[in-house]
Formats: sequence, structure tokens, C-alpha cells
Amino acid sequence: MATVLRFLGRRIWNPAAEKVRLSSSLSGGGDFPVLKGQKAAQDLSKDTLKSHEITKDKEGQHKEAKKEFKIYRWNPDKPNSKPFLQSFFVDLSSCGPMVLDVLQKIKAEEDASLSYRRSCREGICGSCSMNIDGTNTVACLKPINPNTSKPTIITPLPHMYVIKDLVVDLTNFYQQYKSMEPWLKTRKPPKDGREHRQSPKDRKKLDGLYECILCACCTTSCPSYWWNPEEFPGPAALLQAYRWISDSRDEFGEERLQAITENQTKVYRCRAIKNCTATCPKGLNPASAILKMKSKHFLSDPVGEGFLIPRPVLEMEENTAVAAAERRSGCGLLSVMFGRRGLWSKKSTAADNGSQKSTSTAATATSNIQFTKSPGTELKKPRDDQKVSAEPIQNNKIQNQQNHNQRSVVPSKPSSNQYPNNHQLGSYENHQRSSYNNNSNSVDPYRGGQRKVPREAIGLSGELESMITDHQKAKGTSGLVRASSSNVMLYGNLGNLNQTGPVTAGVNYGNNNGYGVKRATMGAATATTTRSQDQSGSLCRAISTRMDPETLKIMGNEDYKNGNFAEALALYDAAIAIDPNKAAYRSNKSAALTALGRILDAVFECREAIRIEPHYHRAHHRLGNLYLRLGEVEKSIYHFKHSGPEADREDIAKAKTVQTHLNKCTEAKRLRDWNGLITETTNTISSGADAAPQVYALQAEALLKTHRHQEADDALSRCPVFDRDTSTRYYGPVGYAGFLVVRAQVHLASGRFDEAVEAIQRAGKLDGNNREVMMVSRRAQAVTEARFKGNELFKAGRYQEACIAYGEGLDHDPRNSVLLCNRAACWSRLGQFDKSIEDCTAALSVRPGYGKARLRRADCNSKIEKWELAVGDYEILKKESPEDEQVTRGLSEAQQQLMKRRGQDS
Repeated sequence: MATVLRFLGRRIWNPAAEKVRLSSSLSGGGDFPVLKGQKAAQDLSKDTLKSHEITKDKEGQHKEAKKEFKIYRWNPDKPNSKPFLQSFFVDLSSCGPMVLDVLQKIKAEEDASLSYRRSCREGICGSCSMNIDGTNTVACLKPINPNTSKPTIITPLPHMYVIKDLVVDLTNFYQQYKSMEPWLKTRKPPKDGREHRQSPKDRKKLDGLYECILCACCTTSCPSYWWNPEEFPGPAALLQAYRWISDSRDEFGEERLQAITENQTKVYRCRAIKNCTATCPKGLNPASAILKMKSKHFLSDPVGEGFLIPRPVLEMEENTAVAAAERRSGCGLLSVMFGRRGLWSKKSTAADNGSQKSTSTAATATSNIQFTKSPGTELKKPRDDQKVSAEPIQNNKIQNQQNHNQRSVVPSKPSSNQYPNNHQLGSYENHQRSSYNNNSNSVDPYRGGQRKVPREAIGLSGELESMITDHQKAKGTSGLVRASSSNVMLYGNLGNLNQTGPVTAGVNYGNNNGYGVKRATMGAATATTTRSQDQSGSLCRAISTRMDPETLKIMGNEDYKNGNFAEALALYDAAIAIDPNKAAYRSNKSAALTALGRILDAVFECREAIRIEPHYHRAHHRLGNLYLRLGEVEKSIYHFKHSGPEADREDIAKAKTVQTHLNKCTEAKRLRDWNGLITETTNTISSGADAAPQVYALQAEALLKTHRHQEADDALSRCPVFDRDTSTRYYGPVGYAGFLVVRAQVHLASGRFDEAVEAIQRAGKLDGNNREVMMVSRRAQAVTEARFKGNELFKAGRYQEACIAYGEGLDHDPRNSVLLCNRAACWSRLGQFDKSIEDCTAALSVRPGYGKARLRRADCNSKIEKWELAVGDYEILKKESPEDEQVTRGLSEAQQQLMKRRGQDS
């Protein structure tokens, strides 16, 4: 019965028994002994016992002590209602010692509709994580503050979408955790076939890494995760990454380290303010783990052409680098992170001084979260001292030159992380809040054979030098050209000259991730160049407006209405660079990106607009439509419901129709009903999910299963082409790898062997343990090698051996049209025309448009005097290639021979 009551939230509280349990716990005995060495657990038990001693009177009896608890409430069934703090008064003398006991008591006795997560009650599952009095923690381990004069405020984990009351959506948190591949990865099984062994010394290295309970307290207290939840994995995920990198049994440590250091959005997004360490309820230190990964990556990078630091030196220097780094505080400068100097020539600049002045440490985690990212959270108007200034941010040297020459200099972009969004509950505005001040001068590091430099270590002068160097390399000259003010490089976003040529290709002046960072776009080179050409004029127009963001937005709107989407995008980017915290600019940029076919980038911009202004109805509606096109129906419906006046019943009905077809697709694939799957994917696309790669992949897979290779290629060609890195960022490594597997199979079936191998190799890097990836990889490799071997033998005139080589490839892929057609050529050279016709027919059965196979079959039919069949093939080829002389000549000869035979027969 006690178990049942406890499960239902009505656990009987016995103060005397609880005191005995806590006292015995402190002494190491009892049912739940404190682990030796766990100081955090001992302090927790002492605080709990002390809090309940306060509730006793002079005679030792528990006295009634009413305490107010303010709990965040929001009902998803009433999406237009705002969240609020509801007060509950609880008698501490009849309640357990932990905050979770209070929640259980309130739910059982006062309000059964109160929603929160809980399970183990012992700090093991991490499900009851929430924000209590400004600190992220788990409610089952948080003692009640016995001070009855001050209310305890309980809110959901900050910057997370709220499902109801204290329950938040942790989907992205778990996806980031999954992307770290938190499991043992080895290249081969253990020799004895039992398990991979580990020495006690190596096992001890994992202490403080494996104990994470995935409560998300650290991740949701991290400002880098607040601003970049889709890019930055968060402290919890990175802690697990280091746990497996440090595991002596794992054989993919270098690959894991490379995956999280390949760009600036993962481990290098951490600013080392250590909120995660301060708030972890298990006393773990994610910040130290992240710092060690930075050190490991830094020390293992090349320091010159063809030179690597030897491994013994790496291991010796790592501890020194980490120890030196931990003695400093900062936001990511190289010397601050690693404590190593003298790697570059020392050159002081005003920009460096400026960046150092802007670096500051953050407040402690006791006040780390004062607002939540709930659907109903009301935006608070920013104070005057929090508004983004439109004045240029310049170093002293440039400012002096400007005053001397009376020339204007384009201001550098302020970073959105310099001005964190401040939206709070109405009744919660006056409570303490913490601020985080990060370095905003973030630019791209130098690339090449030298050691990689963090963005923050370059500054404005470094950015200018890199621009000049890149321009000189591109032009093949080191000479300077004279611009409007002084002897400086004429660069796309510097100076005030109108340039007719393209801006430097590959540079996107947008601010997609909320930071004022110039970064290279990751699309195709031709598309990037075209985009730069279209935007060059708009950038000059932007400069001529003296960088007024509202004017830029109006100009962008005009270009958008006129169909000049690339120019509109450039103007919106310029407006965002000046005022990155304006949701309307992000939403308009999303519309321009959608018009340009960059759906995933549009989604990221809409998300950012909603993050800035949670009640922005138009952004919700736009994001709902984007999710619908991507086949994300549940997310689409959610945003349609939060689009306010923009909402339309037809939108939700359309989304539900797509959901119905998607469910049928899932069922058809489960039953291996490939024809049904083809039908349902077609219906799904026509119903609105016209930009969903997973739907096109399902359709192509079904067509391959039914041996309709040409139709599979056509289906996948209709799928929108998204940038590789953007797709990985949106769908995750595993999701994008699944799409690449299907694409590799389509390439293979269509005879594009090199593209197939490239696609499956990328899939292997993203999801190397996937069984399907390994199977397709082996097949692609075998078929490619067979094609190459057969071609070499054919060129040498060894046709019989070439037939055997092509046959070996067909053993792995029996319906590969290219191998069949190539073998048909060998049979034809050997005079075995019937076998050649048979192989050509097999190739045409899967690819009716394969012209080479049809031409070869027509030629073989002519040689065995089957003129009618030859004429049929030649006529089809004539329609497809009317100017082909070989086809015209073959058709004429076959028609003459056919007429001659018919004349003889008559």
C-alpha cells in the first residue's frame, strides 16, 4: 500500500522516521548510505536535516510552517492564454524535505492538473529537472528553503519549449546527445569473443564522466545553447563525447574529436563561463571536459607543413595546457583557452585591446536563468541600456584615420550574443537575472597548413589582413589598389565604390546563427558565385543608406515584391547585421530564402525570429508552412496553432492530410508494399510535402525495389537540393546518412559509379555503424571495380575476359544497366549477338531511356537481319536524337532492308 500511495503522489510523511533516515545516511548507514567521497551528497543531507530542524518548536515537535511556492503554469489547450505564476501555500511540517515532495503534495491535495516529470525520486533518472529559485536542478535533490518569509519560485528549464506547466520539450536535447554516438565503437570484435577489457587505471579515468543522468540542467543553463540549440550540442552531449574519447576501449577517438571540432559551431562555441559546472546536480564538470577536448584538438593539429606534434609530447603537454587554461577566465581567446603563447608573432593592435576589454566573466549559476522559452511568454521591452546601438564599432586606429580623412568606414557587425534577449514573466520581471558578455569580434580563422586559430584570436585587423591576402591570391598579385579614402584593398564590404563584378565568392554576410560572424556559404561554387553577383549591387545600396536597418528592410521588401530575391536577401542580411535582435528582419529573410529554394536556411531564420519574439504570429505561420513542406507535420500544426490571426483552418486540415499519407507510407514500407508506397509518397508530395527529402527517398527506394531504375532517378532528381552541411545540421548525421544511402543506390543503378562511391563514403562518415551503409558500400565498391577491370580488358581486346569481369560485378548487382550494356558490347565483338540482345533487353527493362543499350540492340538485330525489331529501336532513338547521323544511317538501312524483304515475300 505504501508503494501505491507513493506512486500516486500521496506518500505518507513521518518526520521522526525521516530524521532517522537522514541521520543514518550521514553516518554512512541506513537504506540509502552516502557514497564515500561524494561531498555533494553529504552536504545535501546536512542541508536537508538542518531545514527540518528549523520547523521544530522548543519541545522538539514539528510546528506548522506555511510557505509560499510560486509555480509556473501554462495550458496548451489554451494557446492564446499567457503563462502565469500560481501561488500555493504548503505546511512544511506535513511535507517531505525536498521540493519534489511539495509538488507531489500540491498535485495530490490541491491541484491535480499540475504537470511535471518525476520517476526515481533518488536523483538517478534526471526526469524532475526544473528551475528552482533561479537555479537549474532536480527537484528530488533540492531541499526546501525553510525561510517562510520568502517564496520559492519554480519554473521550467529555461529557453526550452514548454509542453505544459513544468514539462519541457527535450527532443533537441536528446538529438544532440544522440549525435555524439554515446556507445562503444570498435573496428573489430574482441579476440576472445566476450567483451573489451579495460585496466583499472583506464577505468578510473572515466570517473566524473559517465555519471551524467541527462537531466539537461547544465545544457539549459548554457548561453551558447540558448542562442544555437540546433548547432551547439550543449555541455551534457559534449561531456559524453569526451567520455568516449577518453575510453581506452573505443577505437574511434580521433574521428569523434574531428567531428566536434570540424567547425566553430560545436566544441568551440563553448565560452568557458562554467554555468554548466556550477549547476550540475551530480557535481560533474562538463566545462573541464570541453576544455580538455579543445586542448587535445589544439595539440594534435599540424604546426607546419608536414609536421605533427609527436604523441608522447602531446600527452605531456596536454595536462600543462589544461592546467594553465583553467587558471584564466575568458570567452575563447587562444591564450585564455590553452595558456600557450609565442605561437604567432606578437603584434598589438587596437582591435586586440578592444576585444580584451569586452571580455568579462559571467555571473554564477545561482541566477543563471530568469526566463523561459514558453509559447506564451510575454516579451519585455528592452531597456535603453540594452538596445542595440547602430553606431559603428571601430578600433582607435580606424577611427583616427576616419577623422583625419573625413571618410566613413563601414561599421563592424554587432553580435547578437552581446545583447541577450530579455523576455520574462510579467510577475517575475524584478527578480535577479544574470548577464553574459561575450566577445563580438568573431571572424573566420586562417586556414591552410598552419595551426588553426580560434575566431576570437584575430580581431578586426586580422580580418582585414585575411581579406587582403585572399584577394591577392585570387588576383595573382600583391599590389594594392587605390580606393576612395586611402591606399586600401577594394573589397566587397569595404569602401563606398559601386562594383559591377561579384563580391568575393563564397562569403555570406548573413547572420544565420544569431552571431555577427562572417562565414563561408556551403553551397555549390557556381550557385555561390551567382548569388554574390546578384547581391553586390544591393550591398552598395546598403552602404549608401548609412546602414539604417528600417530603410534596408523597406528596400529589401521592394526587391522581394519585384522578384529580386537575391538582392532582397542581401539587404535583409545588412539590416540584421546592424540590429540582430529584430524578429521582422529574420522573418523577411526567411521569406527570401524560401523564394530562392533554401528551405532549411529559411527554417533556421524563422526559428531565430520566434526565439527573439515568441508571439510573432507571422513567423509562426511561415515556419508552419515550411515544416509542412518538409513533412514535419507535428511541428507544422504546433506553429499553425500559435500563429494567431494568421492561422487558417485549411492550413491545419492540409497538414492533417499530409500526416494521413505519411502514416500510410510508413505502413506500406513496413509491409514491403512497394507499389502502395509509390502511390502514397506521390500523394504526400502532391498534398503539400513537396520539399521533404525523406519522402522522395522513400519513393526512390520503392522504385528501386520494383526495378524501375530510371523512374527512381527521375524521382530523386525532383527532390530539392539542399546544402550538405545544412542538411546534416537539420536532419542530424544519422538522418542525413539514410538519405545518402538511397542516393548512392540510385547513382549506382544509373551508372554514376563515382558519385555513388562518394555518397556512400559520406554516409559512412556520418553513420559508420549502420548495417545498410556497410552493405551498399561493399556493393558499390565491387561494382565499380568490376566496371573498371572490364573496361581495361575491353580496351585490350580481351573480350572473353572482359565478359567474366563484368559478370563478377553483376553478381553483386544483377540488374545494373551499365554492366549489362558493357557485357553486351563484349558479346557483340565475340559474334554472340543473341546474348548481346539479351543483355541489352535486360538493361532497357530497368532503364527504358538508356540510349546506348537501345542503339546496341538495334545494331545486333540488324546484324542477324531482324529488320523489323531494328527499325522499332531506331525509330525510338530518332525521336530522342533527331540529329544523330549514326541513328539516321542505321534507320535508313534497316527500313530499306525491311522493304526489300517485304517485296520479296509478296
